[in-house]
Amino acid sequence: MWKTVLIGFLTFIVVSAFLLAIGHTVDYKLFMFSFYEETADGITMGGSVVPFILAVAVSYVVGNAYEKKRRKNE
Repeated sequence: MWKTVLIGFLTFIVVSAFLLAIGHTVDYKLFMFSFYEETADGITMGGSVVPFILAVAVSYVVGNAYEKKRRKNE
């Protein structure tokens, strides 16, 4: 059980970091998350939560696949 949770959490961290890195590298607003940005008009906060939603979905799939594989091998 704990291995499944750990694998799901690590998958979430890796996938979200990868998508955020892509967003900031190629300046793609859909994958960028900027919490604090000072502009000429003032201070803006916000960003996209799409990388986090995709990371949750991928970690769910990976966690379930790992659990099925673990149960099959028992």
